[in-house]
Amino acid sequence: MPRKTINSLRQSAFLLFSLALLSKPAALAIDIEGAGQGYHKDFSNAHHWSSKFDDKRRDLWQKPEQVIEALALKGDERIADLGAGTGYFAWRLAERLKHGEVYALDSQPDMVQFLKELASKRGLSNLKVELVDSQQPKLPEKTDLVLIVNTYHHLDYRTAYFERLKSQLPKQAKVVIVDFKPESPEGPPIKMRISKEKVLDEMGKAGFTLEKSFDLPRQYGLILSYYSTINKEKTENK
Repeated sequence: MPRKTINSLRQSAFLLFSLALLSKPAALAIDIEGAGQGYHKDFSNAHHWSSKFDDKRRDLWQKPEQVIEALALKGDERIADLGAGTGYFAWRLAERLKHGEVYALDSQPDMVQFLKELASKRGLSNLKVELVDSQQPKLPEKTDLVLIVNTYHHLDYRTAYFERLKSQLPKQAKVVIVDFKPESPEGPPIKMRISKEKVLDEMGKAGFTLEKSFDLPRQYGLILSYYSTINKEKTENK
């Protein structure tokens, strides 16, 4: 192929690439500068991951009872466990909520099947399992609380993701994020960990406010809520 033709093709390809970047929605372009790609890992083999996720030694640093106590549950809530995995928290919450429901949500079909078998095995009729899109949040109606344990760092474009999730929440709903401290001996690669301060910054941009925090041996816990413009104006005028 003549050199002139090759150069012409290269210029055309560069022009198309530039136009594609310019055509991205403004919100996405802004978000790329902030919270971008999350940490991606293959969790498709649920039975393999169960040997790690459900290991009793995890209790020593995950402190499931301490996390659940921090939620201050009444017993009739509807909770969405986003990124439920093999159900480490989902079944514990379902047993605690005698008059409530737990929605175990995961984007891995194999995890979803594992969770359904777990709910059946434990006889938990209030543990509902659903397959969700990792890019598009989908919550059951009237969710009182969204629990996100060891999952925040996996999400792409987090600010935009939580802006979309917010639109599905009742005004009194809470979002609880538990994730790894930068210095933790457990967790994703250090460069993919997200500090508590960065989470609060990203969630603040999505419209969430910190209500309470709690500390775990290797992790931080954040309880957040959001308020509509009307609610903010009422609060400020009191």
